[in-house]
Amino acid sequence: MEFSERFATAAADTDYSRYPQIQGASEDITAAATALWTTALRQGPGALDRLTLDEPTVITVLLAQKKRWDDEGELVSVEFEEYWDATDKLRFSSGLLEEMKKELARGFLENKKADHVVVNNFHGIWLFDKAILEGVFA
Repeated sequence: MEFSERFATAAADTDYSRYPQIQGASEDITAAATALWTTALRQGPGALDRLTLDEPTVITVLLAQKKRWDDEGELVSVEFEEYWDATDKLRFSSGLLEEMKKELARGFLENKKADHVVVNNFHGIWLFDKAILEGVFA
């Protein structure tokens, strides 16, 4: 069984409903599994052997999520609202706006990687607190 499937199975057996910030976290579960897997790879050999996919681990990993955006467009409109509004007034071409959006999102996420694990897939973009995830392996 793949790691993400094992994590999802553990999450299904977990009662995280008492935490309002992670209720209804179906897409977040896949992202959380990816963040944990990425952290395990960075921890080096044997990290997965030290990991127990139980309720406390699942809850800790889900609570490590700090931000989520649907896509680059939402990230840019939320994190760079004033700048993005100004570009509308300048009537840049759609191609230039798309390139600017990608560059703003890329730069923003690169700056977050020191303290966060970034998960970017077709369901959205997530930031997970790196220190919390690393603590799961302690």
